[in-house]
Amino acid sequence: MWTLTARSHATLVALAAAVTMVAVPLAPASAGEVEIVTAEAKPEANGRFTVSVTLKHGDEGWDHYANAWDVVDAKGTVLGKRTLYHPHVEEQPFTRSLSGVTIPADVTTVTVRAYDSVHGRSKVTYDVTLPGRRADQESVEKTGQTAAAEVTAPTAKEKKVTKVRKKVVSKKRVRNRKVVVKRKVRRKAVVKRKARKTTRKVRKKVRRGSY
Repeated sequence: MWTLTARSHATLVALAAAVTMVAVPLAPASAGEVEIVTAEAKPEANGRFTVSVTLKHGDEGWDHYANAWDVVDAKGTVLGKRTLYHPHVEEQPFTRSLSGVTIPADVTTVTVRAYDSVHGRSKVTYDVTLPGRRADQESVEKTGQTAAAEVTAPTAKEKKVTKVRKKVVSKKRVRNRKVVVKRKVRRKAVVKRKARKTTRKVRKKVRRGSY
């Protein structure tokens, strides 16, 4: 009868462990949330933009893949959404665009959010500053409105200064008119004196018989 020795027992244990490792394969590592590598917006016309987003995700096939991204404003309003209809296992990272995204004129920055079929929306987002729209546009407009209000509604001191200036201008105009009138009177007087002199000369010549 065959007797199991200590050495044989150790050999059997090692073989059993090896068989177990071969028979039970390791499960593949599960892909995490989708990552937004970069995003940009290019202006079109009438307040519309083309938004391009580059995603990176360990797509495993139809069971787990990056399936969408969208664009929202600061209030969370969805301005546009790009649905990805198939996995990109062999194309990582990959870029997809969405044109005709209408963004209100007062919005200067939008946020891109990405999704995958297992985790849903990713926790990490990506902010995009819209070209041609300054963040201080609103403050500039408010400053312009304030300045216009100040011009249309002057202070009491400014009103007084304006009134004095009008009086000075009015006096100058009156003075100038008087000067003009005096000049006209003087010219008429000079013309009359010349006419009188001429008349006197003519009379003297007539008396002397020169004519």
